[in-house]
Amino acid sequence: MSEQAAELLKLLEQLNKAESENRLHAWEPIPKQREFLDSTCIKKALCAANRTGKTKTVLYELVLHLTGIYPKWWVGRRFKRPVDAWLVGMTFGSLRNTIQVDLLGKPGELGTGFIPKENIVSTSLKAGVVGAIDTIVVKHISGRNSVLKLWSSDQKREDFQGAEIDVLAFDEEPPPAIHAECLMRLMTPMSKGEGLVMYSFTPLNGQTEVWRNLTTDPDVKVVSIAMDDVPWIDAKTMESLLHGLPEMMARARRYGIPAVSSGQIFQFDEHQYTCDSFPIPKHWPRLGGLDIGRNHPTGAVALALDRESDSVYIYQEFKKQEQSAADVARHLKHWGVQFATSHDAFNETFGRGESIASIFKEEGLDCFSAGRDPWARIEKVRNMISSGRLFIFKDRCPELIKEIQTYSTKESDTTGKAINKINDDVVDAFTHAVFFYNRAKVKGQYEPIPDVNKWKPSSNGIGY
Repeated sequence: MSEQAAELLKLLEQLNKAESENRLHAWEPIPKQREFLDSTCIKKALCAANRTGKTKTVLYELVLHLTGIYPKWWVGRRFKRPVDAWLVGMTFGSLRNTIQVDLLGKPGELGTGFIPKENIVSTSLKAGVVGAIDTIVVKHISGRNSVLKLWSSDQKREDFQGAEIDVLAFDEEPPPAIHAECLMRLMTPMSKGEGLVMYSFTPLNGQTEVWRNLTTDPDVKVVSIAMDDVPWIDAKTMESLLHGLPEMMARARRYGIPAVSSGQIFQFDEHQYTCDSFPIPKHWPRLGGLDIGRNHPTGAVALALDRESDSVYIYQEFKKQEQSAADVARHLKHWGVQFATSHDAFNETFGRGESIASIFKEEGLDCFSAGRDPWARIEKVRNMISSGRLFIFKDRCPELIKEIQTYSTKESDTTGKAINKINDDVVDAFTHAVFFYNRAKVKGQYEPIPDVNKWKPSSNGIGY
C-alpha cells in the first residue's frame, strides 16, 4: 500500500469514527417526524404505529435540549440553559435494551448514540438491573451540565415525588397514577408557559384515560404516524409484522390509532372514514345538526348529501363555550342550512322567558327537534359508518374526529346504554344531523366555507 493510500485510509477511518460518535448531526427526520419536532407546544405526542421511529424522534429532541445543540433548521422549542429531564419507559430492562442504546450506543461503543461522545460527562448504573443506567450527565453547550434520569413505569408512585424538572418524556403509555405524578414535577414551569412533555407510544391499550386526555386537549399537539408514512416499511414487511393479529390490534399497530375499547360507541377508523375537503356541488342537499350548551360548549356540524351514492359528507363544525342563543343563531344562520336541534331547545330558556328555539327563529335560524332518543340516532350513524357511506372532512372537522373516538358508554353502567357525557358536544350535533340526513335540502346559494387557514381556536373552545 502506498503512503498516499494509507493516509487516505486513515482519513476515512477518522471520518467514520467522527460520524459514529456524532449521530446527532447525521439523523434526518421524515416529514411526519418533522411535524412533531417543529411543534412549540408544551405538550406533544407521537401516537404512532410500530417501527415508525417514534421513540427515536422523541429521543432526538430530548438530546437537543440536553446538549443545547440545535440544527440550523430547528423551529421547535428551545432551552437556552442546561435542563433537568426525566425519561419514563416501561421497565429498566426495556430501557437498557432500546432507549439506552439509542442514547449512548451499544455496550463497548459509548458515544455512538444520539448523545455525542464529547458531551457524555458520566453515567450511573441502576442497582439491581445488570447493565442498566439510571442517570446520564450531559455537557451543555453553555459549559454547564444537564441531567437525564431514567425511570420505569413499574416503580412505585412515591418514587417519582419531590423533584422539579424541565423536560419529561414518556416512551410508551404510562399508568394513569404514574402519569399524574410525573406531570406534577412540571407544574411550576408549565404554569409559566415553560417546560416540555413529550409522548411516544403505540396505543395498544385502547382509548385509555391518558389517550383521551391527550387527544381531547386543544393545547396538545398530537401527530399520528402510520406504517404507510415511512419509507423503510414495504408491503411485504408490513404483512409480516401484522400477520395473525386480531383486526383491531393490527389496526392499532399499523396506523397508530387505538383498538376500540369495549365501551366505545362508534367503531370509527379515521383513515377509512375521513377525507380531504373538496368543493361541494351546489345541487347536493345540506343539513345541520346543533347541540345546545349551557354548562358545556355548544356544538354544530353541517353535512352534504350525495344522492347518487346515498353518502353523507360532514364538511363543517363549530364548538364554542359561553355563547348566547342569539349569538349562536347569528353565526350559524350564515351556513344556509336547516338544523336538527336538541329537543330541549324547544323548552329551555336562556333567561328571556322564551325557548331557545324561539330565539333562533327570531334571529333567522331554521331548526327542528331531533327528538329524545339518542340510541336511535346512534344506531343510524353506526349503520352509515358500517356501510361505508359516511365521511368527514378531516381538515375542517378535527374536533368531531376527536370526540367520535372518545364517545363511549359509562364503565359503571351494566346495561351498556348510559352514555359518558364528556366531550360530546360536536358528536351529539353530528348524530342529530346524520339521523335526519334525508331531510337535507338544496337552498340556493350558500356562503363559502371559511378558509381552513383562517380557522383559530377560541379561548374557550373550538370556534371560527
